[in-house]
Amino acid sequence: MIFPDPLHHTSSICSPIPFQISVSFRGTLPVGISLANIPLQVSISVPQEYAPYVSPVLQAAPIAIESVSMTTPETQKDRDSEDSDDNYITFLPLPSQFNHLRQASWLKLLRDIEDWVLHIAVDRTSSEWTWGSDAFWMAYIAAYPAFPGGLWERWDADIALEGQFIEAWMIKSGHSGARHDSGGCSDTCQGCVGVRAEIWPEFTRLLTVFYGRRAIVSD
Repeated sequence: MIFPDPLHHTSSICSPIPFQISVSFRGTLPVGISLANIPLQVSISVPQEYAPYVSPVLQAAPIAIESVSMTTPETQKDRDSEDSDDNYITFLPLPSQFNHLRQASWLKLLRDIEDWVLHIAVDRTSSEWTWGSDAFWMAYIAAYPAFPGGLWERWDADIALEGQFIEAWMIKSGHSGARHDSGGCSDTCQGCVGVRAEIWPEFTRLLTVFYGRRAIVSD
């Protein structure tokens, strides 16, 4: 409840002086959500005894981000919480030498993600487990684009073949070729490189759902 003060007086009238109310928002929106025309509901009412005489008029205008204080105890607490959440994701940020077109980079990453899902996320009903499992399968397929064909390493069976990405991949049945079946495929395989290039932007978008910093550390 707000008590506007002072009132504007003349010899014949008394009316509230206009005042400003600022609205800020905590948190961030996931990538992919439209940022245009977000519907917001704001309600202001006056006591019933004043309603016949005055009515509030609302006007909305954005505030320049530079003018908003970013160092209040509340915002600092939010920042500390976000930093803590980011540190909780132990396989990020990716090292600067990570190369999304090379198998070796994805092999290390999939093992790091698998370890995080099994030993930190833990709760299979949580959004973190679902997110981590999706990230694991993207990394796994980037490492083994011929999967379920060809040669590939076993993974912990606690991470099920579930999720939108891996289920769609299993229908497609992966990138195939005789070189994969014999284990002779390398980073020179254009089919594998193409799969990794296709997965990379989807993978980085997925990371931003829970990770608020840059996914890759710059040199």
